[in-house]
Amino acid sequence: MEDYFASSRRHLDDANSLRNSNRWENADHLAGLSAECSLKHLLLRAFGARPGEGALRLHADKLWPAARLHVKGRQGGRLLRLLVNNPFGDWSVEQRYMTDGHVGPAQVVRHLQAADQMHKLLGTYLRTGQL
Repeated sequence: MEDYFASSRRHLDDANSLRNSNRWENADHLAGLSAECSLKHLLLRAFGARPGEGALRLHADKLWPAARLHVKGRQGGRLLRLLVNNPFGDWSVEQRYMTDGHVGPAQVVRHLQAADQMHKLLGTYLRTGQL
């Protein structure tokens, strides 16, 4: 059974540990997965997406723009502002197979910031029921 919140937190913690060890490729990979899990949880809980529906099958790079179609209502404003620009447009789940040196520190930092922001938004939603 999916637990997107726990997965998001775990991936984010591991990504930060790997970044601190200059393990850029794996840190970046996990940053994308963390953001993806946070966003999927929000789509399911806050906006009524159904498990297994189209957008929920996507990874971070494709999920970001597809999620805008699910976000609606007054509550969606803050999330929509985060979804305007896709920080994962240069990220791919397939990069896990790429050679070392493909990902650099600046890219990792940018992706970690976006993942952290999305995880915090999810945490706020889980605590308060509001975005």
